[in-house]
Amino acid sequence: MGSDYMPVPFDSRKIYYRSPFGAVEQGTEIHFRILLPKTEHTQKAQLCVKYDYDYNWEFTELIWCGKFDEDTEI
Repeated sequence: MGSDYMPVPFDSRKIYYRSPFGAVEQGTEIHFRILLPKTEHTQKAQLCVKYDYDYNWEFTELIWCGKFDEDTEI
């Protein structure tokens, strides 16, 4: 892959990044995956949600899942 390779962090149109895929009922647990270059030395990632009807943001800390390949973490 090389040092100038940059993965797409998240692609909402691919099932790999979100499970279950598609519309879900309120309260359904959803799993997201993001891909991050190891060279960034990321220590923390958050999912930030803002609803159209509210000015507040909700933050959920994501957990480290492991290695995707030699250059990328999930």
